[in-house]
Amino acid sequence: MSSGVELDYFPLTTGHDCVFYIEIVCIEIIIINEQSEGGGMARDNGNHENGFEKIMNVATSIAETWNEKTNNWLREHHITGMQFKAILLLNEKGSQTLSQLSKGLSRTRCTVTGIVDRLEGKDLARRRRSREDRRLVYVSLTDKGRELAVELMEKVVPEISRLGAKIMGKLTDSEVLALYSALSKLSNGIGET
Repeated sequence: MSSGVELDYFPLTTGHDCVFYIEIVCIEIIIINEQSEGGGMARDNGNHENGFEKIMNVATSIAETWNEKTNNWLREHHITGMQFKAILLLNEKGSQTLSQLSKGLSRTRCTVTGIVDRLEGKDLARRRRSREDRRLVYVSLTDKGRELAVELMEKVVPEISRLGAKIMGKLTDSEVLALYSALSKLSNGIGET
């Protein structure tokens, strides 16, 4: 059952964003299935804790399977999912400050510092202090990093995109929209706690 919705799978299928996107799919499926079967997750039954546990169990299972599949592709290039995302971001946007990279990767600056440390250790990226403002540190890809980015774009990105399309193709347009809406509410709810 194809959703028919034109989605840009690649940005949603890298690193942790991908896991969140897959978690969205499983939450929607659980909600739709249980509501249609009169199951325990309908809003008016009051059993939200049990529903949350079910959602998290399915989301974890999907995330683990997704990571296993994508990590096999990345392992061939000796990089992690976050390193993959950082390389592609730096390749697309060029030199970035640590703060910009942190925002682009949706990770804390401390986490990004570790990612950059490992990329530097592999001679894929380098840091440079700004001449105008010594507090700013810019990160850019080395020649080796740019070569790897090209290879990733040619070989890995299409595989990840195909997998994302295959997974999302199982949902209808209305399921995709409902899933996005439900996950947005959950995400906002987590931020309020």
